[in-house]
Amino acid sequence: MKKQLKKGSNHSIEASDYAYDVTAVNNTIRGISQDVNDKVVFLTFDDGIDSTLTPQVMDILKEYGVHATFFHIGYTISQENADILKRQITEGHAIANHSLSHNFKLLYPGRVPNQSQIISEVDQTNTNFQDILSKDFKTRIFRYPGDHMSWQGLEATDQALANKGIQWIDWNMLCGDAEPSSVRPTTSKTMMAYLDASQKYFPESHVNVVLMHDTGGKELTVQTLPQIIEYYKNQGYTFGVLD
Repeated sequence: MKKQLKKGSNHSIEASDYAYDVTAVNNTIRGISQDVNDKVVFLTFDDGIDSTLTPQVMDILKEYGVHATFFHIGYTISQENADILKRQITEGHAIANHSLSHNFKLLYPGRVPNQSQIISEVDQTNTNFQDILSKDFKTRIFRYPGDHMSWQGLEATDQALANKGIQWIDWNMLCGDAEPSSVRPTTSKTMMAYLDASQKYFPESHVNVVLMHDTGGKELTVQTLPQIIEYYKNQGYTFGVLD
């Protein structure tokens, strides 16, 4: 029973024990207010579902007894991937929205946010989730493709999302798996060094939201994930999901 979807949420009943309000987490990592006092890490994965890598990530998370939040692209939410999506709920993970297309030219033509396109894609992705997980599923979490910090002029879109009860969130730690090839880690050792070094740019120390990816070409992230989990366990972090 506890592994079933909690009605009106993006996770199982069981996951409520370690789910944190996304607005509180966002305010904390952005230094707006100190709304989360726990020493907690949120492992987040963007750009899935990938039929190969996403299950591999979940296998590792299960082995280590920790949970993550998956930011899925709406066009990957299909009957072919339905079992993966349902497994994420039953295994205690959380699910979030990462647009329908992840197409910068549609979402930010000329680097200018297209508010109606962004809202439409968020809505359609949420519909795709519900088509598989039932109308009881609801996620109020959105991550802008390219991340909020990369774009100017999002204030009106942020407000439009807020009016629909949707909160955007970025991250404050990253493993470097989406960086330009000139600086992207190529070994687990350099990925761990990149993760550790990213702390200096976002000095918030007790709440970490880690950006990773579970899509094609990110095999190194999957390979390094056990070390990333150990890195946080050794520092005394608990593992939460975003609600």
